[in-house]
Amino acid sequence: MNGQLTGMRGVYLVAAELSRLGFIASPTSRSALAADILVTDQACQRAFSVQVKTNSEALTSGSSASIRLFRQPTFTSL
Repeated sequence: MNGQLTGMRGVYLVAAELSRLGFIASPTSRSALAADILVTDQACQRAFSVQVKTNSEALTSGSSASIRLFRQPTFTSL
């Protein structure tokens, strides 16, 4: 499997797991800088961007993909 497909597979597996845990998870376009998935809780009180790093060995061995959460700034419209 080529690297881009491996990465996309990891993004969707992590998004599915976040959804299973009760979060709203939206994969971004592949050109988004440093954010593969945008995540919020069900009340939309907390938001995170998730960057997924996946390798083919992790996918075939059943290991989980690693994720890093970054707190998103809050924007308020006046």
